[in-house]
Amino acid sequence: MKKIISLFIILTTGVLFSQETDQSMQQMYMELAQPGDEHDWLSKYSGNWEQNYKFYSAPGAPPVESTGKATAEMILGNRFLKSTATGNMMGMDIESISILGFDKRFKKFTLDGYDTMGTYGIHAEGVYLKDSKTLRFRGKNYEPAMKEYVDYTMKFVFHDENSYSVELVFHFPNGNDMKIMEIESKRI
Repeated sequence: MKKIISLFIILTTGVLFSQETDQSMQQMYMELAQPGDEHDWLSKYSGNWEQNYKFYSAPGAPPVESTGKATAEMILGNRFLKSTATGNMMGMDIESISILGFDKRFKKFTLDGYDTMGTYGIHAEGVYLKDSKTLRFRGKNYEPAMKEYVDYTMKFVFHDENSYSVELVFHFPNGNDMKIMEIESKRI
């Protein structure tokens, strides 16, 4: 009889523990699924933007400059800031889509981008540096000419709620860094 009672206690405790664990896991996932303060902060950059672009082809070479416009809006229940931009570079129309988010699981900002200058996208993760009002991303981009991945950093500097700038720098395996692009954005 003691064995039956012991087995019953073990099974009952296991079921109760399992239910508590399931409930706490459900609660954790529910909290992770809800937008937070970082998403509210991203939403401040919704709106229409005028953009000035500078593209660099080689170190020390003057940049190719152009202008464009972007529209940014929060999507998927205020979880991501989607920006759609159009512009022109050397007579070629360019379109791009970027999605900024904040992954509450890892406490990191995320960036995914696509444009008509390629058939691939980029992904990067980053952190917000409050003292410098800078969102700094790190990622890797495959360079076919080199047949290897190149590290890059992308910095978003938020001057205020009506202007920000973006800088893209490639960090080549030989130790050389090269600024590829700058974008200045002003709210319109």
